Amino acid sequence: MKKFAFKKNLLPIPVKRFLDISAEPLLVCKKQKFKLFSFFSDKSEYICRKWSHKNTIKCLLIILPIAISLILVGGICFSVNEKFESFISKNKDIKECFLQQDNKNNNDLLMIVNAKTPISSDYYPNLTQYMQIKCDKKIIKNLDNMINSAKKLGFDLILTKGFVCQNTIKQNYETKLNQLLSDGYTRVRAEAAAEKIESSPNKSEYQTGLLVDIGLKNMSSAEFAASNAYKWLVDNCVDFGFIQRYPKDKVDKTGKEFSPFAFRFVGKTNARKMRTLSMCLEEYFRYVNANK
Repeated sequence: MKKFAFKKNLLPIPVKRFLDISAEPLLVCKKQKFKLFSFFSDKSEYICRKWSHKNTIKCLLIILPIAISLILVGGICFSVNEKFESFISKNKDIKECFLQQDNKNNNDLLMIVNAKTPISSDYYPNLTQYMQIKCDKKIIKNLDNMINSAKKLGFDLILTKGFVCQNTIKQNYETKLNQLLSDGYTRVRAEAAAEKIESSPNKSEYQTGLLVDIGLKNMSSAEFAASNAYKWLVDNCVDFGFIQRYPKDKVDKTGKEFSPFAFRFVGKTNARKMRTLSMCLEEYFRYVNANK
């Protein structure tokens, strides 16, 4: 291989190629010197070397893996991004479809009746009797399955309360209100306290026929709340479409005192979702409407 020496002051003047057309391109590089001699010399010399096929192969071996890696990484990122967007879109569609299905079939089941949301004066449920207690026909099958499932385990659950008409609710409310007034409450305080225990007319969920009281015979609320029957009922009621309507940890949301007896039918789908989300009916109602 021929070598051509150039002084440093000639650079960066481009190196002229040979007149021979077949000559290969030249590469200008610094001449390597033995370290011992380079110590005594401060001048740098440059030489021209032919660009060989071996150098081409070396460059390709370096460039190709980098190019392939970039292509693979780009492809993977694009694929992951596409699948992620598809997953989000699919989940959104499922969620919307799920909520629409709930709203379409269970509008009445998610109806809330409380001090802030009174029931319509013309609403009247399709009533029937179960254990000599009136309740809405749509809850009978699930209620019967739940009572029978508990009975197989030795829990003799009974219904103690179901649908209550407006006149009875009015009478119970006024009795409680008068009792509180006689105890020294002001009327404002008495009305607020009475509402938490005995709802005023059109503000009681017992008027829907979807709320029932379930307990054990001759057992107080405190005794029932400490029983195994109550624990089973709380753990398994969602599998039959029921929820505990006035739980102890949701008093500030429901506006009602804790009741171990009160169980409300909302349908299996809604009940299981409420259990998963740890929501009472008021919270779940807002959640469903916010995601319409």
